[in-house]
Amino acid sequence: MDTQQLKKPICSDWIFASWLAFAWAASASSSTAAETVHVPNRVAAASEGMTRPYTHPMIDDAVALRGAALLSALRQGGLVLFMRHTQTGTVTAQCNMLNLSTAGERDARFVGDSIRKLRVPIGRVLSSPVCRVSDTARLLGLGEPELTSDLSNIPVPPDADLGAARARRLSEMPARATNTLMVSHMQSGKSQDQWLHLDFGEIIVFRPDAKGQSIALARIRADDWYDLMAIEQK
Repeated sequence: MDTQQLKKPICSDWIFASWLAFAWAASASSSTAAETVHVPNRVAAASEGMTRPYTHPMIDDAVALRGAALLSALRQGGLVLFMRHTQTGTVTAQCNMLNLSTAGERDARFVGDSIRKLRVPIGRVLSSPVCRVSDTARLLGLGEPELTSDLSNIPVPPDADLGAARARRLSEMPARATNTLMVSHMQSGKSQDQWLHLDFGEIIVFRPDAKGQSIALARIRADDWYDLMAIEQK
């Protein structure tokens, strides 16, 4: 730290506060709605908090889907929903006990219930074999998950390119009139283009092209499903 920073802590605090506000705004701008809908008995999902901007991948405003348009697209199918596991609890090497917190279990069930209530068609459910992820996938109740190392946070074999494997999976077209749900981790990659940064239980919605590419269209945080259900009730 240089002497100017030491002499001007207020300036540093202002810069940090400005960065935090920008991070929050950048993340919020790609959520399902510009404003959170007031819903009685709304329960906030477990979150890591806005300690860093969850803006990878970036979502182009020209293709971004929000609100009713997002719900309509989800119901039509043809999308890939990439979800991070819900809040971690006790971690075990063997999946012989739940590896999610009480809030994590609640949020996983809520997301699955919301998807069913909103009649969003899910075909395949893919999951990392890591316990907290497969636990999340099963608690969603949307079908028995297919475990694949392509969605793990540990490459198998060690020299495997997880970024390339995920990109390939994200580009695969779902079965007709369904969406594919992938449950995985928040991950980086060999290049920034491969970064997938999201909160507990958050989903990034992708449109695949079956040619090795996919486009990010929306982010749905675990408690954003309240907003989508409120649209349904209007």
